Amino acid sequence: MQSTSESASASKGALWAGRVVSALVVAFMIFDGVTKVVKAQQVVEATVRIGFPESTVFGIGAVLLVCTALHVIPKTSVLGAILLTGYLGGATAANVRAGSAVFNTIFPIIFSVLVWVGLFLREGRLRALIPFRTLNAGGLARRFAPLRAYHAVHFPDQPCIPRGRFFPFSRPPGIYSDTHSALGLHCSCMRSISSPFSGFSSALG
Repeated sequence: MQSTSESASASKGALWAGRVVSALVVAFMIFDGVTKVVKAQQVVEATVRIGFPESTVFGIGAVLLVCTALHVIPKTSVLGAILLTGYLGGATAANVRAGSAVFNTIFPIIFSVLVWVGLFLREGRLRALIPFRTLNAGGLARRFAPLRAYHAVHFPDQPCIPRGRFFPFSRPPGIYSDTHSALGLHCSCMRSISSPFSGFSSALG
């Protein structure tokens, strides 16, 4: 069975793509936070326009910079992403309440998605938690291994082999690929395992 780190490993292309996306997000967050901390006139006006008092601009910028710093540090990158998502969610809610333009409203949502896309591409822990992957022949064989063991113990005289009728296309005997064998094995074993239960239910009836 593959280890978690091996299954969560990413290609160099995905890793660099994640780094680029995360770098763009972090650069924008730092710029936004700094302009709030120094109270740039345009930023202050935009913040007041969506309903926040001018006295809160510095605090909002400081919170954003702290969340961004946590996201940059590898050990706290996931925590930072969660905090940034909350921050950007609040920005979205504020724009909706203020009746801002559509672009201003969805802009924080776009960056929230980019925060997690960049982190997913470069962070093995997150890929292990949310494993978007296809099940290959080896995965199928491992998944159906308990069925093979059960069949060997309870039905030793019945070979647990692929059933040709499981596949709609014609295929010469013994020329199954690994994936087809795993699927056929599952089909055969499930029929064998279900037989004693069907007999038990018939006796009760």
